Amino acid sequence: MKQEVEEPSVDLHSEYERLSKSENLFKARIGSWKKTERVTKYVAYVSFMMILGSLLSTPQGQPLFSSHYTLPAQFVSFAIGFPCFAVSGVLHLLSSEKVTQITKDLGLDKEERLFLRAYDTHENLDLYSSNPNRRPYFRKLALENAQEMAHIIGEWKYGNIGLVKRLVGDQIDLLKDNIQRLVLSNIAKGDDAACQKISIILVELCGYICSPSVGKLDELNGMMKDLPFKEYKVLARMELVSNYFSSRPRMSRIVFASCITTIVAGILLYLGQNWGLIVAVAVTCFWGAFAAFDKLFNLKVGSS
Repeated sequence: MKQEVEEPSVDLHSEYERLSKSENLFKARIGSWKKTERVTKYVAYVSFMMILGSLLSTPQGQPLFSSHYTLPAQFVSFAIGFPCFAVSGVLHLLSSEKVTQITKDLGLDKEERLFLRAYDTHENLDLYSSNPNRRPYFRKLALENAQEMAHIIGEWKYGNIGLVKRLVGDQIDLLKDNIQRLVLSNIAKGDDAACQKISIILVELCGYICSPSVGKLDELNGMMKDLPFKEYKVLARMELVSNYFSSRPRMSRIVFASCITTIVAGILLYLGQNWGLIVAVAVTCFWGAFAAFDKLFNLKVGSS
C-alpha cells in the first residue's frame, strides 16, 4: 500500500530571516554606490550651470581664457566647472553601472520583497496590539510597509501567457484592489479587530507567496472582502508638499515668493546686471510668485 507523503509546510519566520539577511547584504553593498550616483548627478548639474553661466556672462567677442584679469569670476567659474563636470560625469556613469551590477547579482525579486514587506507589516501590527503606549509609532511603521507592499504587488504582470491571465487574472486584480482599498485603509484608520484580522491575512499572504495556488488566492480575497471599508487615500510626495503649504497659506506664500525672488536676483547679480534692473525684476517676481502660489498648490482664493 502506497503511503501518502505530506508536503512539509514552510517556516515563514526562517524564510523571513533568510531574506532579511539577503536584503541587508544588498543594501550594505549598494548603499555607498547609490549615494555616489546621486551626489555625482547633482555635482554634474551644478558644474554645468557654472559653465553655462560663465559663457553667457562673458561679453560677446571677448575670449574667456584671455580675460582672466578683466573677468575673474567668469574665468574661475569655468575653470572649476569644466573639470568638475567631466569628472562627475565619468563617476556617475561608473557608479550607475555598479548599481546595476549589484542589483543584478544580489537584488531580491518582487515576490521576495513582497514577502518581506508583508511579514514586516504583520509584525508591526502585532506590536501595535501588544504595546498600547507606542501604538501610533507601530501603526505608522505598519502603514509605511503596507504602502510599499501595495506598490510591489501593483507591479505584478501576467507576461505573455494568456492561460495565466484567464485562470488567475481576475483574482490577482481583485487582490491588488483589496490591498489598496481595504488593507491599507484599515491599517491607517481601522480598529483593533480589523488590524488583528489583517495581521492574520498577511501571514496567509506570505504563505501564498512561498507556495502559490489558485485555492489560496481565492481564500485570501475571501478573507479581505470582509474587512470594513474606510475612506483613505495614499498621497504622492507632491500632494504631501501641497497639503503642508495649504495648511500654512499666509507664511508659505511669503516664503515661496521670497525664495523665487532670491534665486532670480542672484542669477541677475551673477550675470553682472545693474541694481536698478535687479530691483525691478525682483519686485515683479515677488508679487508674481505671491499671486501664483494659490494656483500652484490648489489653494482657495481668500484662504488664510
